[in-house]
Amino acid sequence: MQVLAIARFTDEAKPNEYEKYLSLNHSSIVKLHNKGIIRAFWSRGDQPGTVLMLEVASVKVAYAALEALPLVEKNILQFKAFPLEPYQVSDLLPENDNILLVYVSAATDEMTDTSLDEILTISRRNNQKLGVSGMLLYVGGSFMQILEGPLNKVNVLYKKISKDTRHTKVAKVLAVRSPNKIFEDWTMGKLDAEPEEIQKIDGMNDFFQNDKCLENISEEQVKKILDAFKDGKWRQKLS
Repeated sequence: MQVLAIARFTDEAKPNEYEKYLSLNHSSIVKLHNKGIIRAFWSRGDQPGTVLMLEVASVKVAYAALEALPLVEKNILQFKAFPLEPYQVSDLLPENDNILLVYVSAATDEMTDTSLDEILTISRRNNQKLGVSGMLLYVGGSFMQILEGPLNKVNVLYKKISKDTRHTKVAKVLAVRSPNKIFEDWTMGKLDAEPEEIQKIDGMNDFFQNDKCLENISEEQVKKILDAFKDGKWRQKLS
């Protein structure tokens, strides 16, 4: 889940102490970012302080990570954390409107070709009944799945998929209106494109630098992959 954490000074905070531990605090934030716990961070514009976006299992886990930061340990800063739920244009659409939803997740165990084929077989059977189509991409222990179809059907399916124990860190990256379906011919296709091919897309040259590339994918990068597919790339490789 995503958690927003906003820092403020404690009543006991002293300016000289803040400056003393600031650099060390920044280093700790960068380390958590590299681990995938902190997904984004900003400086407050109204006063000194930090705003963080975390990807964690619960708010409790978020607080545990924040309490280990030097400025928090020294009782100079304290954070207020808020769980976030996606709010996108799709939430305002009529239930029968078609949407395209993209989510990412991390596999709990290494996936073999047989395991992936089993997922695809079940997905195709269920999706056909719902009138949902899409695509599945699996790279280095991470999934990116695209679901396309009626809003109410896609939302029900996404909630069911989110509870599947074969993956974790499920996060919705994109949900937009899709009047012209991109994946209409596939109840669930598997993209067999090689990492090198995806890296050729403008803005994706360093995408596979770490094993959590799909978990950390941005909305902009998802749109680049979708645009490349619409332009004809990989259609012959979709099985």
